[in-house]
Amino acid sequence: MSTESSAAAARAWEAYTMINPTAKDGDLRHAALTRFVEERSAAGGLSAEALAVEGVKFLKRLEVG
Repeated sequence: MSTESSAAAARAWEAYTMINPTAKDGDLRHAALTRFVEERSAAGGLSAEALAVEGVKFLKRLEVG
């Protein structure tokens, strides 16, 4: 994982755990977020900040589905 995607995933997870305190490090959502951010980062075109925002959106969609 690149430094940029690592930082974006960490920021997204931190923000998400503030919204949803039941989320804990090491749960399936955390692993899914890491994969999602890595894939989006590899596709290019997004800054670390945008990746973090997309990561939080992704986690919120997991709650619904």
